[in-house]
Amino acid sequence: MRRGRGGLLAGGSVIMVVAVATTLVFATHGSATVRWFATLHPLGGLVEAQRTGETAFGAAHDGEVLHGGDAVRTGVDGRTDVRYFDGSLTRLSPRTRLTLTELASRGPSKTIRLHQSIGRVLYRIARFTGSSSRAEVTTPVAVLTVRGTVLVVVVEPDGTTTVTVIEGIVDVRSRGKVVRLTAGRSGSFPPPPAPTSVRVFRAFSPAGSLRPGLRATSRVRGSCFSGSSAVRRSDAFRCTTAASRLFDPCFLDPADPDTLACVIDVFTGDLALLTLDRPLPRNPGGAPPGDPSVEPWAIEVASGARCGLVTGATAAIDGLRANYECSDGSWLWGLPDRSEQPWSILSSAAISPFPAREDLVPVPLRLAIT
Repeated sequence: MRRGRGGLLAGGSVIMVVAVATTLVFATHGSATVRWFATLHPLGGLVEAQRTGETAFGAAHDGEVLHGGDAVRTGVDGRTDVRYFDGSLTRLSPRTRLTLTELASRGPSKTIRLHQSIGRVLYRIARFTGSSSRAEVTTPVAVLTVRGTVLVVVVEPDGTTTVTVIEGIVDVRSRGKVVRLTAGRSGSFPPPPAPTSVRVFRAFSPAGSLRPGLRATSRVRGSCFSGSSAVRRSDAFRCTTAASRLFDPCFLDPADPDTLACVIDVFTGDLALLTLDRPLPRNPGGAPPGDPSVEPWAIEVASGARCGLVTGATAAIDGLRANYECSDGSWLWGLPDRSEQPWSILSSAAISPFPAREDLVPVPLRLAIT
């Protein structure tokens, strides 16, 4: 049987399916599975439909029949209803995309699977009669199992999904956990955090020029008296200028053994170029750049605060040293936990008044510089 826009199913049943970025599923028992349809009913503004296998969307029409795999999207002013064979309904708000994954029945059982990728949808799912019937809605970060329910689902551009249950029960599976929401309750489910970005700081190119994004804001003379206390790298040193200003870390120019780039602010790229008055000391404890044993000497946490390792005396709690001072006044204690992504580290809002061990909370790392 051929299908088309506004088409009829053999036997006279008119049914329509909307596909916009969420997924619903209906399953059935019996000798054969019947593939059903849904009908589209635009309520105003721009409403478009996309057929399975096609790349372009076309203008939608009232009463248009949609099939499994088809999709629907609304523009900035578009709204539409989608009505299903069992009396279920979905109402799409502006800037929404919904895709119909499966719509079928087998005997008394039904399966509806929809995928909502973005926007706001009101779902009114009819109560099932078959014990094996299911309705499922998926989003970029969650899977919703729906039982004869009225609910609203909002999907943000980053995938964050907010589910509000008006009637019935919805089980939401996200990031390995299942949360049951009942009438009057809502829940927000964010995407998994991005993994920690690890960057090996390299001041110079092999030819000895500063790498892009770095700039020398001053030129000084001085000497280095040990390997760096901030980062255990073979090319990093702890140095002072003739005016007794301390720099740590300072990185050796591979093309000029008398020049080092001393970091003023790693996040802005500001450096001081130091010319040596005397030969460098030995640095036997330093690892090569990029070695996985090197701990970060600068960190950006998920909140955006930027933190640098403190090489002088600080506080300690139960063996945890206050290692990093941050731009928002907070402190990071100990070293990053690298056991899973993103990395995390214990944090306190301040160092004074002195926090208790139970006041330290783990925060994720956005960036670690080694």
